[in-house]
Amino acid sequence: MDDRKLDICRFCETPTWCYKTKAGPMCRACHVERFFARILYPPLGLKLLEWQRQDLREIYGAVDMETGLRRYRSAYLEVPKKNGKSFLIGGLPLYHLTMEHVENPQAYGAAAAKDQAGIVYTSALRLLKANPLLKEQLKPLESTKRILRKDGAGFYAVISADGDLQDGIEPSLVIKDELHRWKTAKAHTLHEVLTAGTISRREPLDVEITTAGDIHESPICWQAHIRAREFMEGAIKSDRFYAHLWGADEKKLKEDPEYWKSRQARVDANPSHVDRGGFLEDAAIAEMIEKLGEAPYKRYHLNIWNQKSDRWMPADKWAACGGELRALTDRPCYIGVDLSKNTDFTSIVAVFPSDDGSMDVLPFFWIPEEQIPKLEKRLRIDLKRWIAAGLLETTPGPAIRKEAIIEKIRMLSSICHVLEICYDPRFAWEFITDLVDEGYTCIEVKQWGRLLDAPMQWLMGKVLEGQVRHGAHEILDWNMDCLSVRIDKDGLMAPAKEHLARDSKRIDGVSALINACFRVMLRAETPSAGAVVVSM
Repeated sequence: MDDRKLDICRFCETPTWCYKTKAGPMCRACHVERFFARILYPPLGLKLLEWQRQDLREIYGAVDMETGLRRYRSAYLEVPKKNGKSFLIGGLPLYHLTMEHVENPQAYGAAAAKDQAGIVYTSALRLLKANPLLKEQLKPLESTKRILRKDGAGFYAVISADGDLQDGIEPSLVIKDELHRWKTAKAHTLHEVLTAGTISRREPLDVEITTAGDIHESPICWQAHIRAREFMEGAIKSDRFYAHLWGADEKKLKEDPEYWKSRQARVDANPSHVDRGGFLEDAAIAEMIEKLGEAPYKRYHLNIWNQKSDRWMPADKWAACGGELRALTDRPCYIGVDLSKNTDFTSIVAVFPSDDGSMDVLPFFWIPEEQIPKLEKRLRIDLKRWIAAGLLETTPGPAIRKEAIIEKIRMLSSICHVLEICYDPRFAWEFITDLVDEGYTCIEVKQWGRLLDAPMQWLMGKVLEGQVRHGAHEILDWNMDCLSVRIDKDGLMAPAKEHLARDSKRIDGVSALINACFRVMLRAETPSAGAVVVSM
């Protein structure tokens, strides 16, 4: 840019690209810091905290030394509630419109819902109204939640996933607030539109900021969180992506069951804590333990992702079994089947037992092609990404075509020894009749606690012993995360299926796996071909 050149910053003495100011050469890090600390915050009596200063300097101050352009094009920040993030990100569009000298700047504050998107706008508006210097350059339109440059050469606008989406926008700055709430198909579309729109910009910035959420409820946020962790741990290197996660010490959480209640945990997690020189009083955080309960408190105030405490399978033990599968050719195989009513997920899971007592698990999933938009909206999951990755198959039309599942079973039969097909009898009679006609041995597995308790206990034991290899298949992982159990009057368990549709959960792959495990567990001699009903 014309107003920057290689120089030595007068304020931090860094040799880098500097703005030409009346006070002397100023690097981009000092430029943004001084705007917040000396211009933006003082009229409201706000103080730029150390964590805010650090993130601003890192995001804006890292530059390409050949071109002077900002190095980071996207940033992901994760911070517990009430740490002052709204005024931080509310100041970004004001800095962008008045100080960055971008040609035709277009800044967007985005959220999953209009009310959330309005929170950042309200913070920006308060900062603007309190500052005479900014009011000379900017004009708010509160009825439409916009802020315009008075010279007509740029704006800041609010946009949300539950509003009208606009293709063709070209943001130079995007702020995506509370990313853990971006769950719907429309939220995914908005995310794509905003991200894709920055491609025409010379120096765009896409900032995502959130508190911790529920694992798998927002794949957009969970994937961003995983990428951020890998960045901070040094597992990935990037000149375009910056991340900073604030939260309780995970090692201490595992080692000390009482740590999460401690003042130290609150200091570790909250960058605006008074012990860090901030404004957040310890007592105010601590009282949330009783008001919220353990899981919400950990999530909102210690920034610990909710692992869904009602899940049946321990997440860490299941993840530890996510290694690569062994060779499957010519091995014995039991296939578990869980068919949908026609318009939802259908799954088969092939289980390959080994002589050493371990087993390999190979899942397959289908949905009807015409049901994708409806299912994405209901489940709040990006099904198209799974399809593109080869994790999920489609069948033409509005309903599952059983021929596709039968063809997959034939394929498996061509490479291994399919001993039995173990199925949930719901919706399966015509499908099973066709398989029996082809000579397959089909075992009906009724979905009762007295029948499923044993294979579920057996599967749990295998996972705890590390004797399962499932390849970390993302849909099967999601199904396992969704699985909770019901206990009958005799103390026997079975998968809890009563509220799956209401809760936007699916367990089809795990149900198919349990059906197969029932027969793998018994390892009975293969009976003659035909349909077999097992009762207990």
